[in-house]
Amino acid sequence: MRHHGAKLAIRLTPLLFALALAPAACGGGSSTNASCRDGVQGPGEEGIDCGGACGLCEGAPCDGDAACASGLCVAQACSAATCDDGVRNGAEDGPDCGGACDACPADLYCDNGVRDFVPPFAEDGVDCGGPCTPCGAEPTCADGYRNQGEADVDCGGVCDACAVGSRCGDGADCVTGLCDAGRCVEPPATCTDGERDGTETDVDCGGGACPGCATTRLCAQHTDCLSGSCQNGACADPTCDDGLANQGESAVDCGGERCDPCADGATCDVAADCESASCSGGVCISCADSVRNGDETGVDCGGGTCGACGVGAVCA
Repeated sequence: MRHHGAKLAIRLTPLLFALALAPAACGGGSSTNASCRDGVQGPGEEGIDCGGACGLCEGAPCDGDAACASGLCVAQACSAATCDDGVRNGAEDGPDCGGACDACPADLYCDNGVRDFVPPFAEDGVDCGGPCTPCGAEPTCADGYRNQGEADVDCGGVCDACAVGSRCGDGADCVTGLCDAGRCVEPPATCTDGERDGTETDVDCGGGACPGCATTRLCAQHTDCLSGSCQNGACADPTCDDGLANQGESAVDCGGERCDPCADGATCDVAADCESASCSGGVCISCADSVRNGDETGVDCGGGTCGACGVGAVCA
């Protein structure tokens, strides 16, 4: 069971998320020119993968990030690319991964709401095919893909909890009940000493350092509970009207396997999460809501979900 409340507050729209990850059309550290990411000084470059069409080299005066090959302009000078600067630059395949950095997860762009074309992340459709779930296939907890809101491949979210070392969003994703810096971790020794100590809200549970507490045990906030629901100082079973996105719900009190489907505009993981039975780019959409949403190219038409657009309508 999960508590998504904090994550929902910071969740980017699919379009903004795509823009945050997608390479820039020109200039800067995320140039689409292959020679600007080949690790050698090519024709027209003033250094390795910098200068000319690749953007300014390290140390050159700059007036913005887009001017620099690294994508970083600090104190009006281009700064070197690193593996912890939060930007896709240098020879990286994604933000701070690939190239000289740690390898990127294969599913890096499988939930950004757009169809990616650049290998090794090339997809056959919007967030499907290639490294993602095959297009048209219903996701499961044993399909070998990270989908349907899973924290890692076939675990977390609506699936069983993940092992130590796996990716996680919160403690509910982990068999240990602890998620630190996006990875499932072992609990400290004080969480198994039979005493209520440290920041624990009950014996060996809660407080952030230890796994969440079981139902009826003491809590101070929702994150103290395995259920993701703290009511009147005690952990409670999640419900579909508790005002929280938990128990595998795709949005607050809707979606998932236990609650009713969500209305248009709510977040979703699969089509079954939506009243319209249509989940596009992580959002429930309808082809009759008079709104251009999801992957529609026009109002209620186009894209991979709705019918073709008429003459004169916007199309891709």
